[in-house]
Amino acid sequence: MNLGTCLSLAIGLGVLTAGGRASACDPVDTSVSEGFLRAGAQGELATVPRNVAIVIWGDLPELSHLLVEEVTGASVAGAGSDVPVAPPGYSVIRPAETLAPDTTYRLRLRPGVERLVRTSDFIDDSAPSAPVLASGDVEFHANEPACGASSCGDMTTLTFDLETPGEDDHSPAEALVYAVYVGFTPEQARSKVQPDAWLESDSMFLYVDEDHVGRDVYIAVSAIDEAGNESERSEVLQVEHEASGCAFARSSTPKAALVMLLLAALAPLRRAARKRTMRAAA
Repeated sequence: MNLGTCLSLAIGLGVLTAGGRASACDPVDTSVSEGFLRAGAQGELATVPRNVAIVIWGDLPELSHLLVEEVTGASVAGAGSDVPVAPPGYSVIRPAETLAPDTTYRLRLRPGVERLVRTSDFIDDSAPSAPVLASGDVEFHANEPACGASSCGDMTTLTFDLETPGEDDHSPAEALVYAVYVGFTPEQARSKVQPDAWLESDSMFLYVDEDHVGRDVYIAVSAIDEAGNESERSEVLQVEHEASGCAFARSSTPKAALVMLLLAALAPLRRAARKRTMRAAA
């Protein structure tokens, strides 16, 4: 990365953090938003299966005060059932009974934070096909003087690319979420119970501890649809490490680096929201 690129990223980082004291260097554990389990924009009215899964930060709550039918105003009764496995700090629930078809529901996460969704006429019980991994690497990002406007220290990221994404009979490809299992042996990546992160297909990176540098790292990835059905895991991929000249540097496109900066800047806000959720549930 040349000096001009480093300066551009440093300026962008300054803009992202100018509004408060939150550090943009905090690691991000997932790129999936709280709300309905789907990748992509959360603001649009999506059409989802009648057994749609719901992502919550923090402890698993009762579903009855979260989901409300728009026409009647009736809350969906009962706790979640058939809960899929989620990354650390997250919970996933589904309605105990399937939702009504062709109906708009409002998800009330907390005061002032809501999501709308429209149900389809089907119940999705089929998992997507397993993705195929193409390549991956663990990169150490040294905070060199050329990027001195950044207050971040050294960082380590794990990135990977898909050769073939998962395919689902109901959820569109852009709505699929990918669960990443990281291990120091192939068996760990294959058998790990809890994923290390959920990622969207255009943001295939996560921050890892520095002990991942200089040793063998293996990953397996599965695809998850909007109902929380998880595919078989991909074949295990061994990723290599390499040093990088500037913080946040990537050998791919500037878009990847910019996504990293944006997600890192949002991490403190996500953590604050989780704390409020857990305090309210206590």
